[in-house]
Amino acid sequence: MERSVQFGQDKSLNGIMGLPDVIDGPVLLLSNAGSLSRTGPNRLWVQLSRAANASGWPTLRFDQSGFGDSPVSDVALPINMRRLDEYNDAIDFIMTETGAPGVIIVGLCSGAIDAHDI
Repeated sequence: MERSVQFGQDKSLNGIMGLPDVIDGPVLLLSNAGSLSRTGPNRLWVQLSRAANASGWPTLRFDQSGFGDSPVSDVALPINMRRLDEYNDAIDFIMTETGAPGVIIVGLCSGAIDAHDI
């Protein structure tokens, strides 16, 4: 089951959470690829999250601030620090919602750099 979610300190980060009927694996956290929205390139994140959900893995694909449906942040931090905070908000949210045993961050382009940094 997929549903739209809002999270973060001021509920300004928007995403789609995919929950399997029975959780049988870690969460896949799928972030923006470059300036693309949470659907990913050619809807790759949509397809990947649905396949993961069918295998028992919960997913969260979200838009970082300033991309897709998440508005530009007014937090006065360097972008790399703000992104770290946003990922931490996403991880806290999805782990609280699912109780999954762990999280795997998946990214392409700048999302891969973010995943590596985290």
